Amino acid sequence: MEQNFKDDKYLDDFKPIEVFVNGKLDDAIHRFRALVTKEKVMSYLKLHYAYEKPSEKKRRKQRESAQRQRKALMMENIKEQQY
Repeated sequence: MEQNFKDDKYLDDFKPIEVFVNGKLDDAIHRFRALVTKEKVMSYLKLHYAYEKPSEKKRRKQRESAQRQRKALMMENIKEQQY
């Protein structure tokens, strides 16, 4: 069953991911999974898979912002401790 998404333009942001097999297929699969994780492909697709209510979107953005601020503060504290 083919799903018809309202807005598939987010798919244009992705470039093809290629992994060349130089021996074991398991190694190539491991490298592919690492690339997909690094590029955050699955999390991006999950965000666009279903409708997100505006209130949920607002909460998610606030949560992400708080995480970025905590991480920046932590990195700043680590730099201060090094000097």
